[in-house]
Amino acid sequence: MAKYGTGDGETAAARGIGLHLKLSLAREGKGGRKEFFGPGVQELLGRIRDTGSIQQAARGMGLSYVKALKILRQTEEGVGRAVLVRRKGGNDRGRSELTPFGERFLGKYAAFCAEAERELAGRFAAVMAEVLEGDEDGAPVP
Repeated sequence: MAKYGTGDGETAAARGIGLHLKLSLAREGKGGRKEFFGPGVQELLGRIRDTGSIQQAARGMGLSYVKALKILRQTEEGVGRAVLVRRKGGNDRGRSELTPFGERFLGKYAAFCAEAERELAGRFAAVMAEVLEGDEDGAPVP
């Protein structure tokens, strides 16, 4: 977290103020802009990768299996590619895994988010320092 000063010598970081981005991907469509990928889908795909199970991943996030399937369908429609290979249960015990594209997509999205947050942290620090400097009219909250 970037540190920047306030008029009283305390940093905004010391006050617990920091930058946290939540980036989502969206497509323009007939009904306007529709988001199809963000931190929640990133977590779902990561859990599927780790467990091999859509059901376990959904359960771990407090989602129904049907809701997870809907999210995955919207994600694949959004990117225009399959992100998962699904194998039905039975003797082979069903398993889901990320496609090579899904692995790349997930990795690149995570790296981009981290880079964006790092890049914007300095600008955010400068803006917050400007806002907090000379804030004589704002009484502190007890």
